[in-house]
Amino acid sequence: IASDADPLVWRLVADHLDGVHRLLDGDPVQAAFDARARALLAPQMARVGFAARPGERADISQLRETLIETLGIFGDAQVADAARRLVAGGLDAIPGSVRTAILSVFARNATPQEWEMLHQAARAEKNPSVQRVYWLSLGDTRDAALAQRALDLVLSDELTVPNRAALLRSVSLEHPALAFDWAVAHEQP
Repeated sequence: IASDADPLVWRLVADHLDGVHRLLDGDPVQAAFDARARALLAPQMARVGFAARPGERADISQLRETLIETLGIFGDAQVADAARRLVAGGLDAIPGSVRTAILSVFARNATPQEWEMLHQAARAEKNPSVQRVYWLSLGDTRDAALAQRALDLVLSDELTVPNRAALLRSVSLEHPALAFDWAVAHEQP
């Protein structure tokens, strides 16, 4: 695939690599696959950058969002560091076009203190659409203890019913066994 191929092609590549990554979950070859995927996608991230350029086409913006999310899943340190810097600059300063992806990467790599900061931001947010992004991000964590905390929120009154279901789904993507066990334990007759 040419490095200057259409952004749609690179979005498809990133989506397929993400699918393979998920299939390899826990397999010893996953780390090597992720490293190769990072090496393949990093030049595209460098090409599109983290911020939109004046007059930029919509498909490039969409590629940027996909690359941030996918490279975050693959554990790209540069993307994780950029997400931390952007969040540290204030959640309102993150461009709306990449906010969901940035918050997902941030939460995926969050310390317990960072996760709690995001939790408090979700609680304080008045805009339901933005608040939903915050809630769902909490479930993207790699940390099993933080994922359990996200599942505990599903039983609370902090979230709307649709956001509870979405948060459970979010946790299940990164921690399927944990989410399944939680759902079985909280099944209502």
